[in-house]
Amino acid sequence: MTMKIRRMTQEAFEKAVAKFVYGTGKRSRPFAQLTLDMAKQVLVDGRPAIEVARENGKHPPALFSALEKITNACDATDESLVKVELTLPGSLAEALQQFSETYESKLDHPESQAILSRILMDLKFASRKLQE
Repeated sequence: MTMKIRRMTQEAFEKAVAKFVYGTGKRSRPFAQLTLDMAKQVLVDGRPAIEVARENGKHPPALFSALEKITNACDATDESLVKVELTLPGSLAEALQQFSETYESKLDHPESQAILSRILMDLKFASRKLQE
């Protein structure tokens, strides 16, 4: 099984697990606690899935299956928020910090995705201009 494993925040992980278990009607019981612990080590802590599975005496395909279900549930909810550390000019860092706080508190705002798309488009344009 080939899948790209991505990282997510603890909050996004918990939201995805809750959505998968309770929000879809497709699963009759929650994940086993060991499965959740292993998935958290991979998705939130960034540990290699094969290593985590072997440490816990489980077969990697079983863990990959759980990771795929949780990741798909996260994709179905919304884009997860990720903490980053960057070196930026002070004014830009301050503006991004303020935007991050506002955006995180207004995720349910009807225009939040449109605003984020506009910012991403502007950033891509600026990056291209700097590379010329």
